[in-house]
Amino acid sequence: MTPELSIIIPLYNAALTFDPCLDSIVKQIPDNGELILVDDGSTDDTAARCDALAEDNHCVKVIHTPNGGPGAARNRGLEIATGEWIAFVDADDTCEDGYFVQLLEAADADLIIQGQEKHLRYEKADIPRAIAENALLEKGSPWGKLFRKRLIVEKGIRFPENYRYGEDTVFFLRYLGVCENIRCIGECGYRYAGAYGSGLSGKTHESLDLLHYVNDSLEAIQPFLGNREVARRHNAKCVFYVKRAWNNMHILGYDRERRKAVVDYLRIHILPHLKLTGLNSRETLYLVLFHLAR
Repeated sequence: MTPELSIIIPLYNAALTFDPCLDSIVKQIPDNGELILVDDGSTDDTAARCDALAEDNHCVKVIHTPNGGPGAARNRGLEIATGEWIAFVDADDTCEDGYFVQLLEAADADLIIQGQEKHLRYEKADIPRAIAENALLEKGSPWGKLFRKRLIVEKGIRFPENYRYGEDTVFFLRYLGVCENIRCIGECGYRYAGAYGSGLSGKTHESLDLLHYVNDSLEAIQPFLGNREVARRHNAKCVFYVKRAWNNMHILGYDRERRKAVVDYLRIHILPHLKLTGLNSRETLYLVLFHLAR
């Protein structure tokens, strides 16, 4: 029998959180479900823990890959997933009993999103409104959601692998763009604890990683920019990350050549798409200064 649900967990040096995370999940895997653990080049005993869990549980599959970041690890999991539905969990987090049952019981649309104030099913024409009403631009992480595997495969949707910041949001926005309908529900049994892998917590991200994320999110959000609130909020969000990329360039001590690469990318790929609308006075000043820095 083909598993109804594939649960994908990327793990990098997750020894400290492995037991709480997996203990909360293994006991509630559906009878026709599978759990895919992707060891992303861990240097602690995460790999051994994954293998031991698989030996004791026939529904657990393990992939060992060189370290490529959470996006690449999730893509490897997608390549072997056989379920109709895909759920993602981060190795730092836990799931309350009944979490996956709640998601599957609501699975009457292309995308199921937990933890929303408005419990509605939105058809394609209403998805821009759903983004605005439910603040989905700020909820782009893949957890707390169900994705339809068929759509991911047919539309070739993957997590970007050439940068390690915001790749989960880009995946989410690209997936939103191919949905015929989505359902928002209130229940949320997912318990978020922190960033993927202890090595990424509090990291000052590379400027080009942040700008690649901004560029890809600008492309992914295009189908929804007819909604004023979506356009305003996404524009302000992009300016925020451009500012962060600019600051990180100096914090990380880029030499002249690397600074030029950042400024050129900003000038060619980002600034032409950003607007003054929807910005507060400080954000407006930043955007003007970025243009002057060209």
